[in-house]
Amino acid sequence: MLDSISFFKTTPAPITQFFPIEIACLVASDDMTYNTDEFGPDLRQTGTFSFVRQSLRDLSLVLEIGDVIEWFTAYWEISNINENQLVGGQYKQLDGQHIHSVVCSANLLRRGNLNIEEVRSI
Repeated sequence: MLDSISFFKTTPAPITQFFPIEIACLVASDDMTYNTDEFGPDLRQTGTFSFVRQSLRDLSLVLEIGDVIEWFTAYWEISNINENQLVGGQYKQLDGQHIHSVVCSANLLRRGNLNIEEVRSI
């Protein structure tokens, strides 16, 4: 489904301010899985976020592993980036002009790990 997401860069220190960037992308999320152990239930989910490379270039946005995406009231951490989709098999000129899309694999994050919003706790 084509959707709009908020994207922000992460820093090594806890995030106190962030300036989200809205960008259109194609999102495919897997089913949620639950794991219950001595620490309680844990929700896990993976997703794929596909961007048109030119729209990233227009915003001067460089995606990196560890960056965070906000989509569907959840936060996702980018774990893998793939930029090898070419249009029409144009492989002779890999100067970045013929690369069509950027596909990112991401994992669902716990809200408490980000320190960007209040999380209800005991």
